[in-house]
Amino acid sequence: MGGAYAFGPMQVAKRELMNRLGVGYELNPSESHPWLVSDYAQGISCNAEVRAGMDDHEGVVAAIEMIYDDPPEGKPPMDHVFSLHARYVNNGKWDIVAAHVRGKSVDDNLVGWKEKSCDFFFAVVQELKQDKIPDIDDLLENILFKKVRGSDQYGGGGGKSPKIKTEQLLNPKGRGF
Repeated sequence: MGGAYAFGPMQVAKRELMNRLGVGYELNPSESHPWLVSDYAQGISCNAEVRAGMDDHEGVVAAIEMIYDDPPEGKPPMDHVFSLHARYVNNGKWDIVAAHVRGKSVDDNLVGWKEKSCDFFFAVVQELKQDKIPDIDDLLENILFKKVRGSDQYGGGGGKSPKIKTEQLLNPKGRGF
């Protein structure tokens, strides 16, 4: 997936949204598309699902859960890892309106959060399609919370500070920065 990260509305057709979430076709009202992989030896399961509401105004929800027979320390038996909510905007376009990681909002302060949320969900689905339990923490770090080159993760400028010579500041008739 990947691609250019835009600010503001993502606004894509429903078919494109479904493709970005790994479904591959448009869900009908009240329809869902689940993926489930269990590793009985390790006592762990991963469930991902995309659900369509009764109509376009109810939107689409995508969710990922990890279920543990014997949870690692600090994790509940059912770890609700991720959720994403998309809604119909207008003119056949849909937009991501909310995303949460372990109950905490992913919002406009994270550069490209809408696209990254779709990319993260898609990556988890690809692992599940290969009958693998995804490394959720690794995917979160390397996809959702990965810094965009040339900026910091929260939208500020990144990289090196410009080199400014003192004489440039003191001599206004000289060349600019």
